[in-house]
Amino acid sequence: MPDNVDKVQEEVIGRVSIKVPPFWKRSPDLWLLQLEAQFHTSAITSDVTKYFNLFGNLEADVLTEVRDVVTSPPATEKYNGLKTRLLAAFQESEQKRLQTLLSGITLDGRRPTQLLSKMRELASSTISEDILRTLWMKQLPNTTQSILSCSANQELKTLAEIADKISDVYSNSDVASVSKPSSISEISELKNQIASLQKDIEQLKVSRSRSSSRSKNFIRNKSKSRNQKMCYYHRRFGKQARKCQEPCQFQTGN
Repeated sequence: MPDNVDKVQEEVIGRVSIKVPPFWKRSPDLWLLQLEAQFHTSAITSDVTKYFNLFGNLEADVLTEVRDVVTSPPATEKYNGLKTRLLAAFQESEQKRLQTLLSGITLDGRRPTQLLSKMRELASSTISEDILRTLWMKQLPNTTQSILSCSANQELKTLAEIADKISDVYSNSDVASVSKPSSISEISELKNQIASLQKDIEQLKVSRSRSSSRSKNFIRNKSKSRNQKMCYYHRRFGKQARKCQEPCQFQTGN
């Protein structure tokens, strides 16, 4: 009896608390993740309850695509059966995603960071970071590419953030048209600012490296002095010491 009560309570919770947005045909995997997150927060574990929550939140045109499963659901694992069928029907294959990526996905009103995010989604783990960088750069306006060339050694994420800032400074017409004197001077100034920033970063790296080296040498020398058990005068004044207190292991060759 308790088990039956628990199942009834679980199904009531599911009917009351599950609020699912319309099915996302372009991203069925994300839609299903959101649905499963709601199953988790509502403590719904029953396969039948999950199945009917999924079934009941699909529009007619989506159900038509998975008619074979919903008209004859499997005896067990009903939810996983319908989930797998949905993904097969609506999720783009890896080959199709790569074709979309390589055929030249464009900015089309997106910000550079948004374009990069979309391209990463399409590329998955099959495209290297260097190839993705090349494909992404090709879709940017020529002037933006020219400015970013000053930061070619930066991470791709950082380049995209810089490209966003360039987009904020210039309108599409300004960025695309390098024939305007005002745009040329502004772009030149921005290049100089980026180059100066990179120089400051490099100097900071060198400074930190030198500081770290000096610190290591100091610790090493201090440790060496302690190990030699020198007297106070030789520890402080080294070769210039005019006094010595026994015991002292200072060596004149130090």
